[in-house]
Amino acid sequence: MTKAKTPSLTLESPKTLAAATAAEELNAAATQLENAQQAALARQITGRDLKNIQADYDLAKLRSDAVQAAADRERSSLAPDAEIHAAITGLMDDSSLKADELTAAFAQLDTALQNIRDVNNKRNAAILGWVNKLRDLGVPDQGLTIDDEEVKIYTSATAGTTITIGANQISALRTPAAYVAHAVNQHTRDARSQLLDPATLTRLDQRDSERAPAFRVKLTRPLGGKPAGHILSSREINPTNLARTVRDGNAELIEGTLPELPAEASRTYLPVGSDTTPLEGTPTPRQAHDTARDDAAVTHAVDRAFS
Repeated sequence: MTKAKTPSLTLESPKTLAAATAAEELNAAATQLENAQQAALARQITGRDLKNIQADYDLAKLRSDAVQAAADRERSSLAPDAEIHAAITGLMDDSSLKADELTAAFAQLDTALQNIRDVNNKRNAAILGWVNKLRDLGVPDQGLTIDDEEVKIYTSATAGTTITIGANQISALRTPAAYVAHAVNQHTRDARSQLLDPATLTRLDQRDSERAPAFRVKLTRPLGGKPAGHILSSREINPTNLARTVRDGNAELIEGTLPELPAEASRTYLPVGSDTTPLEGTPTPRQAHDTARDDAAVTHAVDRAFS
């Protein structure tokens, strides 16, 4: 019988990515120091130059050691792969996380509110029925007294209908909206003036959503504070921005497949009579603008993801 294989886990957090970048920078500093030492032996650079390069290497090593130690602590705090995988599987299968019951509860609330409106309308109709009956009997809105208690009928477009018999009073409720607002106010104080449609509650549980395949690129020049050679993943940076970076020659694809970029129309307005033949290799104003815009977007995304 073949033993079931537990999926392996890969940790690519900001700390581990920072450690990888620092290691690359340290290797570059080590190569620079080695070359400088050879140059110093050949009397091509001064001792002061060598000392400065040695200081750069020492600083790169200090940084690398610090971020590597932080990454090692993060890795050591992880539980065994099998336990983490079991927890993630349990999370994905936990039926208590579904939004179905919450959606159903809001449906019950809507039913309850409709019931309030129906009951109030029924009561108002009954009061109006009595008003009509009294008037059919010739009872005026004011002036009739029974056992020293005057019968009065008040009608108002805003307040509704009220019947008073002495100190006794029966009033219609034109709309229950204000009472409903008071009843739910304690549950909605933190919402301020924000209104959200309960139909969107399904967004709270999207465990069945398909995940786009990841891809990674390597910078071919410094960008967003990161040196050439730095690895960027579509898990941290917007995939479209990364694809544009590759398109513009600022990075190269090293893993996965680039997504298709949306087509963008290019328009260039020239004076009447201008030569419209483009020079070979010269980007149009729109292309130059798009390149600057895409670089700025990636720079911002890189800074936000790794700062």
